[in-house]
Amino acid sequence: MVKKSFVILFLFLNYAFWGQVPDSVKIERVKRIYRNLEYNTIAFDDFKGTWDITDPLFVREIFNRLISANALRVHGEKPTLKFIKEKAQDIYDGKVFIELKRRYYDDEIESMRFFTESKIDSTRQTYFFDPITDNVQIRHILGDKVYDELKKQFYALNDLTKSYFDSKEAYGFDVNLQIFNPYVMFYSMTTNNRNKFLVSFSGVWGNDKIVIPGWYYPNYIAALRVTYIDYLINSMPHYAYSLEVGTGISSHHPELQTNVSNEVKLFNTGNNLYFKFEGNPLTLFMRNVDNYYFELAGSFSISEFPASAYNLDYVAKFYSTRNYFVFNFTYKNILPVLNIGWLNGSASFSMFDIYNYLYSPKYIQLIDLEPDASKFKYNLNLEASITNYEGMLHFNTALMLNYNFSDNYSYLGLKGKFMLTNTVGFEFKYFVGIPFSGHLPYYRQGSYILFSPILRINY
Repeated sequence: MVKKSFVILFLFLNYAFWGQVPDSVKIERVKRIYRNLEYNTIAFDDFKGTWDITDPLFVREIFNRLISANALRVHGEKPTLKFIKEKAQDIYDGKVFIELKRRYYDDEIESMRFFTESKIDSTRQTYFFDPITDNVQIRHILGDKVYDELKKQFYALNDLTKSYFDSKEAYGFDVNLQIFNPYVMFYSMTTNNRNKFLVSFSGVWGNDKIVIPGWYYPNYIAALRVTYIDYLINSMPHYAYSLEVGTGISSHHPELQTNVSNEVKLFNTGNNLYFKFEGNPLTLFMRNVDNYYFELAGSFSISEFPASAYNLDYVAKFYSTRNYFVFNFTYKNILPVLNIGWLNGSASFSMFDIYNYLYSPKYIQLIDLEPDASKFKYNLNLEASITNYEGMLHFNTALMLNYNFSDNYSYLGLKGKFMLTNTVGFEFKYFVGIPFSGHLPYYRQGSYILFSPILRINY
């Protein structure tokens, strides 16, 4: 009985003492107990998934939910209405981003911070609201739907996560040396920290969509490319729009051949202009369509060489392609494939022309041997690929099926591009023809095999 009375007295005195403790001390102690319930992973802080939300509408939605829940604090205190209105104006102007950090041991979000683009620095410590570091509070305020959207990252973002093999895309300097599509970026500018304009010298040799790849195409295109990036993503190649304009340089010319009827099947017969536009105009009218890309490309002849340009002293017959046009649609990152990479799909319609010429030293111009024949050939091209831009090995492998409606034949293609730490690698292409009418056209090869080493300097 005495022991029981002693316990009751002790509890009463402890309660009385605890009641004299200030509320701030109580709250701080409860917070300390609450934090200790979670497994501390501060030693792995630099490997935690980190990304910035740059989508202005999504930033507004999150800000509004935090206001409604009275969850914003500045140095631990509730901000004044005047202060909130001042910060809200930055959000209305699209100048505010949100940094999110994922917990190390699972996919849950452990912290959320606001900051403005004018205050981004290397330490990333200049925020204008206190960070929210409680996962339960974040989920409760945002609601399950918005919280899950944040985790999926289906919106405009910058991925800032550190990886074991840091080989991500950078936008300061970029040189890509290879045979088929080299480029040298020589100028870049930005209007704010979300976008980038890049200007590059580029080259284009051949076009896979018309199955005249690489050195089998009679022109090498020297071009100037301007790329606009609406928001920077470091985890994969990304652009909003790209425009490329150039002209062709003869790579196959009859004067270089001792016998023009053998090895090379197509020759250059004039000057041409080249253009290529890539982008996604759907983002101007719709949301959640960032993975759709459209491509419009073409090469158009603007003149024809006179016979004297070929410098031959014998009669010769040869084929030439002078114009082509390609429209392509690509759906990127359709779904993950066995933790290997992402599945992508594309479909394109293309057309190119074929001329059968006769050259003779007696004539001033080339003679078209098939003046009444239809020059243009029409193709449908389907392609499925798997890409990976994470870790030490980046790759893009693709299977392609091309069908020519005009001459009733197909090509099956296998393509691959592999990069080690996004610096050195190689690219190969292999296409094999399948005739449905007995044989392939004479200007076609039975198979095309191409290979190119790659050296990239990107920082």
